[in-house]
Amino acid sequence: MAQPSPSVARLATVAGLIHFAFDQAGRAFEATTAPYLLLPYMSEVFREMLGMLGVTPVSAVTSAVNGFVSAIFAVAFAETAARRPQKLFAALFVIWVVTGGLTFALYLSAPAWIAAASLAAGLPRAAVLAFVLDRLTPRPEPEPAAAPGAASQQPR
Repeated sequence: MAQPSPSVARLATVAGLIHFAFDQAGRAFEATTAPYLLLPYMSEVFREMLGMLGVTPVSAVTSAVNGFVSAIFAVAFAETAARRPQKLFAALFVIWVVTGGLTFALYLSAPAWIAAASLAAGLPRAAVLAFVLDRLTPRPEPEPAAAPGAASQQPR
């Protein structure tokens, strides 16, 4: 009997809440703040625009988007049996570094140590997301064992 596919909405909601919690906790120190929340290092136009909205609403919207992206990756890895949480962690951390790195390169004028620390703060975020999303995603059913002595029929 096939396992039901995971609900993207449920996974996105949980992942979005995890992202939001990390955003709020990370704001305790400038170096652990998510790149998109480092308003002091943004150009004046972005700083004023995002400042009018407030950091918490910006975090909530960004967390919802990041949660949806995380859920899509969790569903994409749903049929992977071998090392699924590690693969999900690697994919989520690479996305964090690439998007955060581009944010620093294009929009922020932060010192290099803040950029490095902010990107490194994505490690525990990606680890928790991978762990939780892996637990919420059903395991794939094991492949039936081939009969002994049967030749493998693989396409060439």
